[in-house]
Amino acid sequence: MESDKKVLPGAIEIIKQSFSFYKKNHKILISIALVPFVLYFIQTVFSIFAPGAMQSMGSSTLLGMGILLIVISITGGIVQLLTQISMIKSISELDKGSVLLSIKEIYKNSYGLFFPYIFVSILLSLCFLSSAIFLIIPAIILSGYLVFSHFYLIIENKRGLQALSASFYYVKNNWWNVAVKFVFIALCSMGVTLILFLIIYIVVSLINGSFDFTSFAVNMSEYGAMNAVVSLIFGFIFYCVYTPVITIYSYLIYKNLKLTKPEPNPEVDFKKSRVWFK
Repeated sequence: MESDKKVLPGAIEIIKQSFSFYKKNHKILISIALVPFVLYFIQTVFSIFAPGAMQSMGSSTLLGMGILLIVISITGGIVQLLTQISMIKSISELDKGSVLLSIKEIYKNSYGLFFPYIFVSILLSLCFLSSAIFLIIPAIILSGYLVFSHFYLIIENKRGLQALSASFYYVKNNWWNVAVKFVFIALCSMGVTLILFLIIYIVVSLINGSFDFTSFAVNMSEYGAMNAVVSLIFGFIFYCVYTPVITIYSYLIYKNLKLTKPEPNPEVDFKKSRVWFK
């Protein structure tokens, strides 16, 4: 994946490189993604089958189940953030040829970036909300400039406004190029999702002997166990294939952007953006 190009490769080329990288490192990437998928599995099974079981439970049992669901949800949110940090950090290390440790160690090494990650996320939210006051278009434009803030935090340890300023610096003069690449991958994702949904619809319809698409799309909850299977299939694809590939895709854009400009001088190149963010 090493490159000496001074311009960004095309979207299709980056997609090819992303799948090649995923194929080469799929075992470690899937292992990282399986952690949040297990929690998703528990939540999915719970949400589908628990309502029927709760009808015969007492109030104290219902309270316990409610507390358990809250704990699972909070745990899932924390694990999701740690997974995002671990995924980006691991992809960067694998790209450098580093040998990664166990999954436990990978997640353990992400703990130190948990709160800085949250802080950068808060700063991004404040920026987007502030720009949204002037309607949605400024917020969209700003999101393009700041899309790599978390990458600069996790990979280069740039904290707070410095992470936002680094993303702004590299995307500047490349905004349209970056935006088109993300729109392209979003459209590809929508197309693949639609195809998977249609395949599952046909399979379920053949099993049930009915091809009522509207009923299938609107009333998936009525399919019970079949709904659980469909949800878990989509969940596995999302966590273990889609998320790693999209993260690799984003990482490659981030990496190639760094080749288009010299290393910034924070005191000079970040001065205007820091003042503007504040």
